[in-house]
Amino acid sequence: MPLLLVAAALAVQPELTRPGPLLDGDGQLVETGWARAPIKAYDRAQVPGRAKEWDNFNVWTADHSLAVTVADVGRIGLVSVTWRDLATGELVTEREWIPFPRLALPPTPGQGHVRHDGDRIDVAITHHPPDRRRLQVTTPTLTADVWLVRDAHDDSIVLAHPWAEGPEYFTYSVKQLPLDPVGTVQRGAVTLTLTPDSAFGVMDWGRSVRPREGTWLWGFGAQGDVGWNLGGGGPADQGWTQNVVVVDGVAHAFGPVTFTWDDPDGPWRVVSDDGALDLVLTPRLSHKEARDLRVAATDITQAFGSWSGTIALDNGRVLTITDAPGLAEQVYNRW
Repeated sequence: MPLLLVAAALAVQPELTRPGPLLDGDGQLVETGWARAPIKAYDRAQVPGRAKEWDNFNVWTADHSLAVTVADVGRIGLVSVTWRDLATGELVTEREWIPFPRLALPPTPGQGHVRHDGDRIDVAITHHPPDRRRLQVTTPTLTADVWLVRDAHDDSIVLAHPWAEGPEYFTYSVKQLPLDPVGTVQRGAVTLTLTPDSAFGVMDWGRSVRPREGTWLWGFGAQGDVGWNLGGGGPADQGWTQNVVVVDGVAHAFGPVTFTWDDPDGPWRVVSDDGALDLVLTPRLSHKEARDLRVAATDITQAFGSWSGTIALDNGRVLTITDAPGLAEQVYNRW
């Protein structure tokens, strides 16, 4: 049954295999579908509308996580650093909002650097071939110097999709997990020494012209060499999904999934339509936040904790997931 579902999903979302430009002369997608590598070339100069771009990195251990985001949505930019201590319940975010930013985010996740030297936050994300990134962060209360390493032959989770709101809208997103982190994070008396045996990393990279408002669901986690990316809402409601489990560097695609939760402090269950994937996140920490800056607004509900359940792959292998760290979230943005 899983094999039939995957075949059906890929028939709707064709696999992109030919390198080439992402957009045509009108700023619309040349091809739509999913890929195992970011083979399409994004050029911001081809975007006639207001581009929305982001580079997001997460580093996780069993008890802690660090999230770093650099985003440019045209009218405003955001640099944020979030520290989460699941053992003590501490969650601290430092943000800098940048009016009319010129962050010059790179056109591909495979090259280029990101740098922000702010009043309270300094962030440098540097790429080192063939596929290593160095994440350096300084805030008033935290410092981090972490290398995120992956095998250049591992599959990425790539999707180029349109939006039903009009042909001028698109999203080109690349997710990579699990990445191998090596380095340290220092927050007060806590020093995390990160190794691939004790931690994992996630990259969420996107370039887009998106509708003004939207809501999405996202979940991810990792156990050893297995990582999963799950989503709902937004493009998923229009038939475009990035529900993928990566095992030993090989991506296995799933069809639509359903997120079920009543209370952010209670269990979050994610089940694929055929039941091949059935995971439950048990939160150890939750977060609810709403902000309205007039030019942008957000309403976020997040749960951080441990995933357990089963995943039946398209090759017949069944994975048992037990207390694997990760998150689930629902996010509304007007940006």
